[in-house]
Amino acid sequence: MRKTYLMASIFVATALLAAGCKTGTCADAVEHAEACGVDDLELDDDLTGCSEHEACRASCVLDAPCDEIKASFAGGTDRSTEVWRCYEQCPISD
Repeated sequence: MRKTYLMASIFVATALLAAGCKTGTCADAVEHAEACGVDDLELDDDLTGCSEHEACRASCVLDAPCDEIKASFAGGTDRSTEVWRCYEQCPISD
């Protein structure tokens, strides 16, 4: 089981880096979420290209405490958290 999570984590980080995360914000957000115990590919879907919009979303994750990240991404989606309110305010510019 742990091996599966490790492989998924490596896949997420590799996909983000390969997608062109030049600033590291998206990769840092995934790393922060993983440190909080979140191994969900949904986060990868939200931050895949690391565009301006996705970098904004990554900033939301980086600024959030672990309990909110878990509520928002692990096993369900609690859209009442600060993370999701922040997500909704990120402009879609690209």
